[in-house]
Amino acid sequence: MIDHPETDLNSQIEQALQLWLSDNKKQLSLLLLSWYDTAGRDLPWRCTKNPYLIWLSEIMLQQTQVTTVKTYYHRFITAWPTLSALAAAAETDILKAWEGLGYYSRARNLLKTARLVAEQYGGQFPENYQALLKLPGIGEYTAGALMSIAFNQPYPAVDGNVVRVSARLAAAHLSNQKPHNRKKVTAFIRELMPVDRPGDFNEALMDLGATLCVPAAPHCEICPLSGICQAYLTNRVSLFPVSRQRRLPREEKHIVLLTTKGDRVLVHQKTGQGLLAGLYCFDWLKITKNEQKTDEHNRIDHQVSFQIKPAPDDPVQIEMSPEQVIGQLRLIFPDAGIIDLGRHRHVFTHIRWYLHGFLIDQPYNRDQDTPKDPAADFWADEQQLQALPIARALEIYRQRWLDWSRHKKEPGRT
Repeated sequence: MIDHPETDLNSQIEQALQLWLSDNKKQLSLLLLSWYDTAGRDLPWRCTKNPYLIWLSEIMLQQTQVTTVKTYYHRFITAWPTLSALAAAAETDILKAWEGLGYYSRARNLLKTARLVAEQYGGQFPENYQALLKLPGIGEYTAGALMSIAFNQPYPAVDGNVVRVSARLAAAHLSNQKPHNRKKVTAFIRELMPVDRPGDFNEALMDLGATLCVPAAPHCEICPLSGICQAYLTNRVSLFPVSRQRRLPREEKHIVLLTTKGDRVLVHQKTGQGLLAGLYCFDWLKITKNEQKTDEHNRIDHQVSFQIKPAPDDPVQIEMSPEQVIGQLRLIFPDAGIIDLGRHRHVFTHIRWYLHGFLIDQPYNRDQDTPKDPAADFWADEQQLQALPIARALEIYRQRWLDWSRHKKEPGRT
């Protein structure tokens, strides 16, 4: 006989959820909403039913803490108070306003969706779940949040907080990493959702998961649902939801070059898709190791090659000391001054960058030093550099270049 552990686990999850529903379905919304009415978080986007403002906040809240989002939310609604205003904005302006918030694909999708809604729906979000899912950057969670909060329709909005609360309530071996588990939780929450306050119900679950039913050291003693929480009542809270070891971020080493001529630094706009798309970068030093057969005995000669690149597509393949890098840069730029700008570490979701920056100080000739593609590349002065949307990973080098440039202009310095 063949065992099917995954099938057995799914059956156990279904049984746990259904058993809990049969015993506690009527109590949950009353307990949860009573708590929310007195203890819910006071957030700026909760004083409106405007779909545009709710959508904007939900996009910003993806993978980002509430305290961080508040500043950006106010910045955006001040600059672009309506969807029509946002739709008419330039992508560069959106990316600049988004600078530091991370996950820049959200900002690009924000503009795409605003323009689609303006063109196809007369500037009004469709009150249709399936239509919302077709818009860039809107998934099941955001569509559910819009339908329930803005349009008062009973659609669950299931994120990691809601999976965790559900897993503990029913003592069900749910996992945040499994998409089919989210579908089970969506069905579970749909059974519990009151038709008269679906938006408040979703936001109450979000608040409970964010403030009380947190991943580590939850505040069960003051939780309004502790009396109907199977994990708490059986002293097994730490077992739910099921967690698996996270994959460690991939590590990459990059050398950043701030190629400078006079009072300007060369910048490039990253085109296409992927990491840093649409943002401005500095130069990058690509270092590769080439293997070549040198004689009839097939002996291998290892040669190191260096190339200046406009995008960080190729991590450094060989570890080199700062002195070695500077030595190579002096060969490439024999008339330039080379300044070590120091090291910096930046962590993306799945990548950890180890950066080392160098400033290359050259004389500037306005007639000779025109970039090949002025739409994407140009020599930026201090004011222009500050205005450009630059990846957060490179913000430290922008600031160091600005400090150096201002210091250079002080009286008595050349």
